[in-house]
Amino acid sequence: MSPNWKQLIEELRAVGMGVEQIADAAKCSKSMVNQLAGGSRGARLSYSIGAALVVLHKQKCLVSSSAPSA
Repeated sequence: MSPNWKQLIEELRAVGMGVEQIADAAKCSKSMVNQLAGGSRGARLSYSIGAALVVLHKQKCLVSSSAPSA
């Protein structure tokens, strides 16, 4: 089962990443990120882009949520 790309992009945006930053990290276009965020793409996403998005999400979102609060 593939990740929910729309939710993944939303969570990256929620931690302060912009569309351009996400696109650069995933080595895809800003248009692709916007389509994923809108739910109109994702069913046939290339492995390299999907893997890059999952790694980015783990780095940015899971680290942020597990950091101790001050």
